[in-house]
Amino acid sequence: MSKSKSIKGNSVVREQVPEGWLKRIIEADEAHTNEVMSSRVEYPDPEDYVDLDAPALEKLGFTEKVDFDPEEIEMLYGRGSSRKRRNRDRRNQRSKKSDRSKGKSSGGGGGQGSRKLPNPKAVAAEVQAIMGNIKPVDKSGNLVLSSWNMEFLDASKAKFFLETYEIIVPQSHLIACSEITQAGLDVIANAIGYKAYASVENNRNQAVGFLVHPRLRVKGSPISYDDVGTVQGIPNLRPAFRLDLEDTATGEEFAAVVVHLKSMRGGPKVTAPVRRQQCRKIADNLMGTKVAIFIGGDWNTFLDSSTDTDPLEDEGFTLVNPNDKTATHAMGSRLDGFFKRDTGTPVGRMRVFNLWNNTKITRALSDHGVVRIHWRICTAGVGNDPTCGTTPRTDGPFSVDGDGQTEVDVTP
Repeated sequence: MSKSKSIKGNSVVREQVPEGWLKRIIEADEAHTNEVMSSRVEYPDPEDYVDLDAPALEKLGFTEKVDFDPEEIEMLYGRGSSRKRRNRDRRNQRSKKSDRSKGKSSGGGGGQGSRKLPNPKAVAAEVQAIMGNIKPVDKSGNLVLSSWNMEFLDASKAKFFLETYEIIVPQSHLIACSEITQAGLDVIANAIGYKAYASVENNRNQAVGFLVHPRLRVKGSPISYDDVGTVQGIPNLRPAFRLDLEDTATGEEFAAVVVHLKSMRGGPKVTAPVRRQQCRKIADNLMGTKVAIFIGGDWNTFLDSSTDTDPLEDEGFTLVNPNDKTATHAMGSRLDGFFKRDTGTPVGRMRVFNLWNNTKITRALSDHGVVRIHWRICTAGVGNDPTCGTTPRTDGPFSVDGDGQTEVDVTP
């Protein structure tokens, strides 16, 4: 029998998934896994993008490329590329006419719908325009933490979008990453001098992990909380994954945990007890931890209104910017962010980069935004935040209730 309790009048928060709901969740997960694995894509070498024709795209799992002007091709790839593009377009147009005359669909994709491959150089240029004014982190100043669902990051995707990752990643000392593989993170880490850590993957090749800047020293071995991925026999849940870290600039020690909780597939209400149990397990695993703790990731729940995370809040964790309703996902909900405890100094300056909303970047990079926060450092010779020495204002970037201004960077 499922346990439940009443809150806020007649509302009921279930602590266990009822048997009928459990069957629905498992069936939905199995169907989703089959769909994902049957429609996986492989990203090409980025330098081959211009010359990819329709058959080559189809072989990789894409239906078409994001369109752009010949002038852009020449600017991004050099002289002669626009002529190649025009010649290839003529061939493709003839091929499409031939297909239509034979009664075939020119959409392709095996019934999976349109899946466009964006131009990696155009994506990097757009991201540079949006985020390029942010100074890369170093061994001074605040500690900058980010959370990002990188949407099926494998080695091929990491290589394809590497120019973009080389812009985004150096702007944080630590990134809590979800929907990744170790191989994908390694490509990025090796290119920019970070270290990569990842949990085991589920049957959809989804793991959680971290990208770590050299300022941070990892103490001991990573800890995988495997019980977070084991709830009522539901398949393909992800563990929580922890690193114990030292800020070599200040000597401050803290723990960082990355999560990717159960999706809402099957319905938010039906799946809520799973996430609630996962949060209870996370809280139990962190009991007795005596240093500051950050938990970041894709929570797969509406962070501005959910009760799924109550077990963490019951143990003293607070959501950074708790009342903020800024969307972090393409469907318009706040799913990504950080919980914190015992940080001592303020945490704030939250900033959301919804890159998926840009038509040249598209959701191929990720359907989740990058969420960045600052942990204020005021140590002499290291900290340089202008608010050091002042009391956080209610409406300030490091507000007393953790609900300061959130900056949203969206360039349609």
